[in-house]
Amino acid sequence: MRSWKIVMAVGLVAAAASVATHSQPASYPDRPIRIVVPSSPGSTPDVMARAIGAQLSQQMGQAVIVENKLGANQVLGTDYVAKAAPDGYTLLLTSNAISLNPALRKLPYDALRAFVPLTRVAVATGFLVVVNPRVPVNTLQEFVAYATQHNGELNFSSPGEGNAFHLMTSLFLRANGLRMQHIPYNSINLAVNAALAGDVQMTMSVPTMVVEQIKAGKLRALAFTGKQRLPELPDVPTMAEAGVADFEARYGWIDKGWMGVFAPAATPGPVLERLNSELAKAVSAPRVRAVVAQGGGFAALTDPEGEFAKRVGVETREFAEIVRSLNIKPE
Repeated sequence: MRSWKIVMAVGLVAAAASVATHSQPASYPDRPIRIVVPSSPGSTPDVMARAIGAQLSQQMGQAVIVENKLGANQVLGTDYVAKAAPDGYTLLLTSNAISLNPALRKLPYDALRAFVPLTRVAVATGFLVVVNPRVPVNTLQEFVAYATQHNGELNFSSPGEGNAFHLMTSLFLRANGLRMQHIPYNSINLAVNAALAGDVQMTMSVPTMVVEQIKAGKLRALAFTGKQRLPELPDVPTMAEAGVADFEARYGWIDKGWMGVFAPAATPGPVLERLNSELAKAVSAPRVRAVVAQGGGFAALTDPEGEFAKRVGVETREFAEIVRSLNIKPE
């Protein structure tokens, strides 16, 4: 009987230790952390993830590995993290595509329940409206007049059906009573290359992808969707200055696309607290802020009290309404 009691006591102590380890993993992290990016190597999220990962590794004394898992408009990589162990060793760095995808396709995960949104790490400043120089226009209003004369005959590109660039262009066309053929590509690089080659007449892009081509005369910028002009292109007017007064006020949240870090649902609270604390330090580091600025945005943290999660929920509903209003059919 005495030996049985000793065995039971040892078992209870071991179980208690196991529970304590799960609820308060004091040694976290004790192995490499993976940041999954559902975008291609060299893309803005990938560059951001590598900068943040290098800083986190330095701060936490543990390797941080960035993995690119592509496919299905970011769904495959996002699903991979949704199904990962909720232990803080597999994280997702993605864009507001996570809020848009539920309106466009059937997903193998619940975007609002499968993850814990940790924090935003960057917010974009806006999109540039650019045309191939062979299009005989110099201003946005001239383009509207030209597209009106050739209604339905012109093309525009985007990095895929239903992405933020597609939505913003479609909203701009609708606001001006225009029809253009949408030509979707698999990446922003290919969408911009199509405009450079003249395969399409117009596209919208993040500034970093097109500033040098604009300065070299290979593309012509007609407007910037942000509230203020870009310092790199001081002669390019905002949409309001170009004659589309209420566009930024109504749809400006779309082009202020963000990148944020997510953990699988059920990740222990102490791990989430540690990650939020370390991410706040990392994003505030000068070298990370410099990378964010080079990517055409600005570092933007949200507090860990649910603000980011609320924003994700609001945008998910807003995107669904816009997709319905544009009659874009889910896949």
